[in-house]
Amino acid sequence: MTTIKVTPEQLLSVSRQFEAAQSQVFQMNSILKQHLFEIERQWDGSTKEKFYYDFTVAQKVMDNFVSLSLSIAKELQAHAEKFRLC
Repeated sequence: MTTIKVTPEQLLSVSRQFEAAQSQVFQMNSILKQHLFEIERQWDGSTKEKFYYDFTVAQKVMDNFVSLSLSIAKELQAHAEKFRLC
């Protein structure tokens, strides 16, 4: 039989950290996108195209991080609740 050595409170604490990180990254992404859209009108050429392509790829990775962070937080919360019932 497996022994659970982590407390529900520890799981919830880590879950809150993932939620906070998710929120911070989401806000940071929004601010960065806004700043880039502001300078986009003033920038032209192949360097801009390459940069925006790379940024779009990176943005998808960051969006995935936001989604995964929230998913991890919810999973930790579910385990904490399950451990409380044991």
